[in-house]
Amino acid sequence: MMRAQGRNLHDEFVRLLPEAPRPIAIQRWSTRRVVLLLAVVLALIPAIPLAWAFARSSTNPGGAAVVTGANGSCTQLEELWLEAQSVPSASRIPCVQAFPPGVVGALAVGNGESVLKLRHAGVDINIGTGGQPQAAAEAGSVTIRLTASCAQPTGNGEVIAPGVRRFRTQGPAGTRQVVDVFLGGCLTYQPDAGIGPSDPLLDQAQHAVFFRTREELRDALQRRSAGRLHLDPGGGS
Repeated sequence: MMRAQGRNLHDEFVRLLPEAPRPIAIQRWSTRRVVLLLAVVLALIPAIPLAWAFARSSTNPGGAAVVTGANGSCTQLEELWLEAQSVPSASRIPCVQAFPPGVVGALAVGNGESVLKLRHAGVDINIGTGGQPQAAAEAGSVTIRLTASCAQPTGNGEVIAPGVRRFRTQGPAGTRQVVDVFLGGCLTYQPDAGIGPSDPLLDQAQHAVFFRTREELRDALQRRSAGRLHLDPGGGS
């Protein structure tokens, strides 16, 4: 009946308003919207290896998930971020600054620890459940383990880097043990028992390991993600 009378209620109600409402833009794809979406995807790329590694390790609580292609190098930020998240209290994150000739590394991360294994090139080492080496008897390798704490060594130790103190002790059966202690973390170097090549490899491992600060890695992640990702979202140290 209203239409038959030629009346448009919508227009009449709009005229009664103090001012005309602003038109609502229809959400459509545009060049600007596509560019913004691509920028968000690129910013989230650093989170992909972190999420994948921890998804695999979560199926085995307390174990370690091997990070594909990871060798613990100080230039691989994604690996260092994984290590930092595996031990949220650690103020220093270990990495290998320069690999000794003929030595390669393999990194595994888990809930509460990261395991870096250095071995002589040409000898395969598999890191099994809990970060334990398999077929170690043929390898001659050194296991470098990052944890939140360890048995406190005796003595004063040696300052090898800002905030890092190293202790050297004799373990059972004459084996050598090396421990690096720093705020919120501990790094142990464990050579395979009874393996000749492990002794020089232990010395090489001590000289090869370098420490990056948690603050440095936190800032690098924020820069890489344009502030969208945080190393310690829960406010860790």
